[in-house]
Amino acid sequence: MRRTKLYMDTVIDIQLETERSKAEAETAIERAFAAFRKVEDACSRFHPDSELMRACCQIGVSVPIGSYLFEPLKFSLELADWTSGIFDPTVGGTMEKLGFNRRYLTGEMADNPSDSSVSFRDIELDAHNRTLLLRKPMVIDLGAVAKGFAIDLAARELRQFERFIVNAGGDLIAGGADERNNVWNIGIRHPKRRDESVQTVNISNEAICTSGSYERRSAAFGGVHHIVDPRTT
Repeated sequence: MRRTKLYMDTVIDIQLETERSKAEAETAIERAFAAFRKVEDACSRFHPDSELMRACCQIGVSVPIGSYLFEPLKFSLELADWTSGIFDPTVGGTMEKLGFNRRYLTGEMADNPSDSSVSFRDIELDAHNRTLLLRKPMVIDLGAVAKGFAIDLAARELRQFERFIVNAGGDLIAGGADERNNVWNIGIRHPKRRDESVQTVNISNEAICTSGSYERRSAAFGGVHHIVDPRTT
């Protein structure tokens, strides 16, 4: 069984193989897709009414946030700290200025205020009270972590089944094995030759994630790609 839907500006592909009933499988797949919808509603910087963008409109105020935003934001701040800012979720304003500001569902262009000197250190996350405080105007971008978070939630809904794959545009988790009881064989696309793989990996009950400069480029800025260094861009 295979189903696809569009969330997070990405085709979400779910494959499921099981001896259980079709009704059980369909219900679980819908719950898995619902995880993507909930995370997108919470974390998208492209939706002005998302929980994230509503919070970004409130500077210097502690804003209560739900778990679908709190958890990926907490993880992104940990990554920012571990990498000394090489990874920084406050890069959203820079991404908008580079032309990555089109809302994929409506085509509207986003134009949100952001301080040019902002960094992850200007975000205060209170784990006890589950609140978010922004010290400067900024646009938080959780695109690097939100899909992975949604995939983990989707996998929870599918782990009762013998075999499944959740693929969200290069972020993928494979549970169980294929129809021959072999592990899943996953190809990594060649960055220049679309129909070729540069490598294959065998995984089972594991995740793999790729990102490349060949998929998303800004037409407004000479084809600059979406992978940037927030310390120098």
